[in-house]
Amino acid sequence: MRRSFSIGLLLLLPLITWSQSEKRFIKSANKLFEAGAYAESAAIYLILLQQHYQDDLNRNLAVCLEQMGDHKAAEYWYEKYLTVHPEDMPALLSYAHLLKYNGKYHLAKEAYLLYATADPVGYYFAGTCDYAINNQDRTNTCFIEGLGINTPGSDISPAFINRGIMFSSNGDLGVEGKKQENDPGSGSPFYSLYYVSEENTNYQASVQPLRDINQQYNNAAVSYDQMLDRIFITRNNYLHGRLIKDKDRMVQLSIMEGLIDGLSVYKLRPFEWNDKTYSVGQPFVLPGGDLLLFVSDMPGGFGGTDIYYCINTGDGWSEPINMGAPVNTPGNEMYPFLSDQQILYFSSDYLPGFGGLDIFMSARDGQHWSKPVNMGLPLNSSQDDFGLILTKGSGYFCSNRPGGAGNDDIYRVAFLKPVADLNVINARLQPVADALVVLYENDHRVMEAETDLSGHVTLPVEEGHQYSVHISKDGYMESVVDFLDQYRSTTGSMEVSLLEYYDYIDESEWEYDIPGNSGGEQDTADNEQGRDEHDSEQHDGMLTYELFIGSFEDPDYTRITSLARFGELSVRQTGRNVLEFYIINLDHETALKAHEAAITAGFQTSRVITYRNKERID
Repeated sequence: MRRSFSIGLLLLLPLITWSQSEKRFIKSANKLFEAGAYAESAAIYLILLQQHYQDDLNRNLAVCLEQMGDHKAAEYWYEKYLTVHPEDMPALLSYAHLLKYNGKYHLAKEAYLLYATADPVGYYFAGTCDYAINNQDRTNTCFIEGLGINTPGSDISPAFINRGIMFSSNGDLGVEGKKQENDPGSGSPFYSLYYVSEENTNYQASVQPLRDINQQYNNAAVSYDQMLDRIFITRNNYLHGRLIKDKDRMVQLSIMEGLIDGLSVYKLRPFEWNDKTYSVGQPFVLPGGDLLLFVSDMPGGFGGTDIYYCINTGDGWSEPINMGAPVNTPGNEMYPFLSDQQILYFSSDYLPGFGGLDIFMSARDGQHWSKPVNMGLPLNSSQDDFGLILTKGSGYFCSNRPGGAGNDDIYRVAFLKPVADLNVINARLQPVADALVVLYENDHRVMEAETDLSGHVTLPVEEGHQYSVHISKDGYMESVVDFLDQYRSTTGSMEVSLLEYYDYIDESEWEYDIPGNSGGEQDTADNEQGRDEHDSEQHDGMLTYELFIGSFEDPDYTRITSLARFGELSVRQTGRNVLEFYIINLDHETALKAHEAAITAGFQTSRVITYRNKERID
């Protein structure tokens, strides 16, 4: 009996020990949870739940996983919890958001409608599921590719600077002199800032850290004012190497502004509207520094985080002004970017979309902004899509969609616009004025107009319509462009070449000898002098370059648009079914780099073309 009792005690000892320490583990996990150390608390909750299931621990674990960005695992634990506590409406709303985030639109709609019995906003969210379902087949013509610099970690927030991009990463890219510590909230390393040139965005070895800036904690979303060499950076609030927490023990974000020389940042100082009680971050500054956009959850906004702006008064920044509706919503609006065309691009998790953060655009309309438009698939996905920056129809954005290299990745994007601007040229690349241009849609004449002195005409085309164009002029062979929608470019412009009849002579341009005119020799001398002056002007003229990519009947747009990072992608029709693609308006250095990239991409016939005073000289 004694032996059997002793063996029983030995078998029960681990359970007794566990029971005695369970409360201590729960207390530790809850303290970490309340402090926002989600990664550390999640690990303890998972062990506790494997030993003994408890509803409150399940809910906390689901919240941790949601905050850490593990949305599939979070969905699982919320579903498990809601089978026991279906009355928990906040948990139901989080579960519905996760279902939509994971692309389960029909299930998400059901969950939202169930939530609507407690809060009518559930009907609105159910409607956003209908939007996602009904717009699955409506895609924009854009081409997307992940960058080679992406890491298994998180790579975010690209910003244009000096023919390259700055970006933030917590991946293994190496930072000189920085102590690598993990963020207790996510369990991942803190973010650092890097630079890579446009032509090297596929090579991690070319990435360089910004100097004198990457500190112990997060340095992320950045903006650069190229006119003043000024830089704006998002970082954690900290003092003397220690994080500053608010009364709720939360670490807020702040903006720092300074100067940059090469890769060295100096004279950093806090943005005057930082506050330790709320976050201020994700800055975007207009060139010249007259206007600063940023994101904040300061009191008095529309919801979670709103987009604000400040005006440079000369003595500092004006008080923050909320951009208001329809841009800001009860949800989270983030990552503003204002294009040269006064188009605001930003991300929102509340406006109708496909899940998570979607990218939207809004145009300036007098003193207001137009209703935001979802930029659609494939730019957006069911997960987080954010941080879009654009120039001349191409740029970069971030996403944590499946298939990437890590948690968040930076993607290159090129938008191919339908042809709305037609430029008619002759075989000598000179503009053809007064050419008759007729636009047809399904044999119905939509427009008839003549080209101007520069050979240009604007076409009133709409997305989703099939057009053809007929171009004619006396002395030239008629040119017909069928299926105009397939001739897209990042600029929305296209050149069409009209071939002249060699035996055609316009009598209005004949020159006659006038009887009694004896000034032939002087005219010849004048012509020679004029030719010399012209040659001198040509010699001293401005040189520009373009890259001829190649001629194609069936273009591989994915490979072609990868070269749009070097400049404007242009398309020209040279035959009935033949398209020529170019990267235009380049300097010599960029043209050579673009040519090297084209050869690497397999365009062996690509070449650099030189112009002087807009006339081709090679």
